[in-house]
Amino acid sequence: MGGGSPGRRIPGVHGVTPDGRITVVIRGPSEYGLAGHLAGLGAWLDITSPPGVRDHLAAIGNALTGRYGGSGRRAATRERP
Repeated sequence: MGGGSPGRRIPGVHGVTPDGRITVVIRGPSEYGLAGHLAGLGAWLDITSPPGVRDHLAAIGNALTGRYGGSGRRAATRERP
């Protein structure tokens, strides 16, 4: 199995930014559904568009913080939990 052949295009991957981040396009039936799937990845992602997905992520985060946030909560990190 391995890394594939040089120049092979992976669907959804659209390049690498100057700071090393990988730009991808993820599609789904609804913005809310996409937000729900992506929410668990937390700080690993930077959602740039559409704004509706960002809004849904913020609402999900607020709801989770309201339910589970407290003095014992962990700060978000880019490390795997």
